[in-house]
Amino acid sequence: MQPIQAGRPIDRSKDNAILQAARHLLSTQGVGSLSMEAVAKLAGVSKATLYNRFANRQLLIEAVLHSQTEFFSEMLQQAGATSDESQQALIESSVRLLEFLLSDEQQCLMNVMQSGAEIGDELRTMMFAHGPAATFANNVAWLCKVDAAGQLKIADKEFAAECLFGMLIGMDWIRGIFRQSPNRQPELIRTHAERVVQLFWRMFS
Repeated sequence: MQPIQAGRPIDRSKDNAILQAARHLLSTQGVGSLSMEAVAKLAGVSKATLYNRFANRQLLIEAVLHSQTEFFSEMLQQAGATSDESQQALIESSVRLLEFLLSDEQQCLMNVMQSGAEIGDELRTMMFAHGPAATFANNVAWLCKVDAAGQLKIADKEFAAECLFGMLIGMDWIRGIFRQSPNRQPELIRTHAERVVQLFWRMFS
């Protein structure tokens, strides 16, 4: 029997370049402008390389949203050994989420989503499921672990997660919809996240 020949190692730098290019186009120009050709050109890869990784545009968009959701929830893989460690993990996750939500690129995407641009109900539903809904579900799952560890007492995890999201986002989300500058500039995001998490912990401790 001949030995199995190892294939060429996967170039992860190309994967990252593709996802970054797709995320940029999606955020700044909207779904309608996100073509496989445009992504390949911006990422500096051939269309063959792109199609080898993602068979179509929908799978590429799903991958972009999944990578963003995983980035938000990376710190929430498990409850910390102590309450302080869990609070710090939630702060770091909240900072990542707020920096994204209040970024210029995300505000551009929200303007496109709320405009009359033809996106299609199926694509909108998919983007919601793999983006905000997935991020919310990850937070609920983490709250279940923290509750099981005895660090918090939360009867309704989904309600608690909604409270957390509402306190984090506050009026700045509404300001963004109306194209007003957010009150929380980048240098204030961490302080705000710390205050919210401390209040959240007192609410459910």
